[in-house]
Amino acid sequence: MMMGSTNLNELFLIPPGVDQFTMRAQCSDLCTDTIPVEGVYIFSGLSHMHTRGRIGVARHFRGDEELPPLMNNRNFDFNYQTATDISPPRKFLPGDRIVIECTYSTADDTEIISGGEGTMNEMCLAFFDYYPKTNLSSCVSYYMPSGLINAVRYPPAKLIEAGVVAQPGETLLEAVDNRGMSLPLYYDIIAHAKRTSWTSSAVRRLEDYYSSKSYVAFCDMSGGTPLFTLQDKPRFVEPFQDTSDYQCVHVWNNASTATESTVTAAASTLSPDIIATTFKATLATVATTFQATLPTVATTFQATLPTVATTFQATLATVASAATERATIGVDPLLTTTTAQKNVTTGSEATTAGVNATAGGSTDPTVSVQTTPVVIGQSSTTAVAVNATETGAAVAVGLSVFVAVVSALVLASY
Repeated sequence: MMMGSTNLNELFLIPPGVDQFTMRAQCSDLCTDTIPVEGVYIFSGLSHMHTRGRIGVARHFRGDEELPPLMNNRNFDFNYQTATDISPPRKFLPGDRIVIECTYSTADDTEIISGGEGTMNEMCLAFFDYYPKTNLSSCVSYYMPSGLINAVRYPPAKLIEAGVVAQPGETLLEAVDNRGMSLPLYYDIIAHAKRTSWTSSAVRRLEDYYSSKSYVAFCDMSGGTPLFTLQDKPRFVEPFQDTSDYQCVHVWNNASTATESTVTAAASTLSPDIIATTFKATLATVATTFQATLPTVATTFQATLPTVATTFQATLATVASAATERATIGVDPLLTTTTAQKNVTTGSEATTAGVNATAGGSTDPTVSVQTTPVVIGQSSTTAVAVNATETGAAVAVGLSVFVAVVSALVLASY
């Protein structure tokens, strides 16, 4: 159910340069008379204002008695609008009245703020969840122009000039409320309001207008009787006086055994300001330690990696040497012009022979080469050893360059 003011125009007016300005909108008892006799239960509520909203209160009246507020948000934030649980659910009876009270701050404004849907305009609304369902979906108010005309001291002569005619027994202001006014007159009243000097008495007159002057009560019976309006004249309502003593304390898991002094001490040490200061100091210490340690780490890193590179290069050379010693011949028979005989057909055991001339050559009896059978397309151990040695040297050189670059980058950051 929506409650509050539906004035999305200049009849909803907040003066500039005011620390606190309170506006009230009513859910009339004339509307709530339509709910079932057993009443409903309200279990959740949400205040809605825009960026100048500071306090949102939903006051509950039953006859002449004011019950505890349904909502009392003393720190309204347009960017953090959340529903408030009403626990236990509040019983709401026919004839009960709710006054939605919105407090704004226009300390930084130099022009009047009007009602509207835009963020830079303002609203004064509240939304409630309840059960069981009824047909009453909106219980809102629309303020009449006569109160604003009186609050800003608009000259009665100008009303007459604009063609406002009072019927017998009717005042000029009542004539405006009863039969409306022309757009030129409306715009002139707003222009007059903008020129008003907003003294404390002028502000008070405007606040009174939103507290005790006549308004139209809108009762929206969705799914039932169509929207209907009623003229309502609520009694004057002073601003809500909050006498609650709000204290933020840390609640321990074993709160039942904690003494009041313990809870108070915990609350003082866990205040947001102390936590923020401690956090900043800790971060500064960590940053200083980190900055002091990194140069040492960089120096150690630079001194150690060349040794690692040398050891790596020496290890690769040793592996290559061992591979060379295990080779029977010093060259790969597939990659040379050596004519050492081998059985290429079967790849079987080696032969002992001289070097044969291709055409009418001679055999050198002093040369006796024993080869290991080799399958065509397979590299020998010697080639692997040579390639391993070359690769090891390249890796060692590359690693040394990497060490120099990384060390230079680390040191350059200081």
